[in-house]
Amino acid sequence: MKNIRFLFWDLALFLSAIVFGLFCYRSMYFLTMGDQNSSLIEAVILSSVLIVFSYGMSMAKRAKGRFGYYIIIEWLLIVFYTGSCLLFFPTFSHYFSVMDQKVTIRQKIVSNISTGQSLYIQYEKEIDKRLLNYENYLQKCASDSTSDSVKFNTVFSSNTDVEQQIKHKIQVARMDFYPSNYKQMKTNFQIYLDQSHKKLDNWSHEVVDIVNSIKSVIDIRIVQVNRLVKVKLYDDDITTSIDVHALQDVTYYFTSNQSITLGGTMLALLLYIVMSFAYFSSSRNSRNDYTLFGKIQRKNSSRIKM
Repeated sequence: MKNIRFLFWDLALFLSAIVFGLFCYRSMYFLTMGDQNSSLIEAVILSSVLIVFSYGMSMAKRAKGRFGYYIIIEWLLIVFYTGSCLLFFPTFSHYFSVMDQKVTIRQKIVSNISTGQSLYIQYEKEIDKRLLNYENYLQKCASDSTSDSVKFNTVFSSNTDVEQQIKHKIQVARMDFYPSNYKQMKTNFQIYLDQSHKKLDNWSHEVVDIVNSIKSVIDIRIVQVNRLVKVKLYDDDITTSIDVHALQDVTYYFTSNQSITLGGTMLALLLYIVMSFAYFSSSRNSRNDYTLFGKIQRKNSSRIKM
């Protein structure tokens, strides 16, 4: 019966350490912004250290000999285990700290997605305005052909219908602003933003991937549209940059230590206690006179002769 009890708490120790390591992995995944290898390695190290110290305490307590030596080992392992629990707690609890900020993080990512969605809307509005100004400019040049023949001859050729030339020039300008890959580029970007938004609803590890990629993806698109919008159609054409709202920093919530949460603290205490039960449930050898607080002085028994 005693062996079954020991086996149960030993098993509970290992399972608790695995749960502890799982949350440490998730915390490290946030802290490293998605580095799976280093997160896994550190989680395995932290949980292994707790297993070694906790299981070592129980084995030292169950020693069958050299009791004076093992009581020192037992004390050292208790100190090391307690220190490790305190030292590893910030890493363990970081996952809960990030999850406690889940609503704020989601709002900021959604704000960044909305910024990305407005990019092409602003671009197309700007291009429509530019093309309209260009058409007015061409129409004015055509109407001023008598008073300003030099400008007219610079803009138009004399052997082609002016209205046809205006339509052609507008079409060429439109092709400059909307190249052949523009529609596909816009569609791919919209698909990326829509998929990112859906992943937020599930809130999986892919949220970190979104945070890692969304700023660079949007920044690349901003550079692309501003390169297109800078095309100058005529001398007095005013070019402006597409100005979108600054993207909000979300990385801070994953990589910086936030406030300690009650849920994380309570779960850590529970796991630490369960991992300690293997030690508390262990019994000392009947011949062992040592305790954590000193040696027991046994009374010498005397036989009564009849």
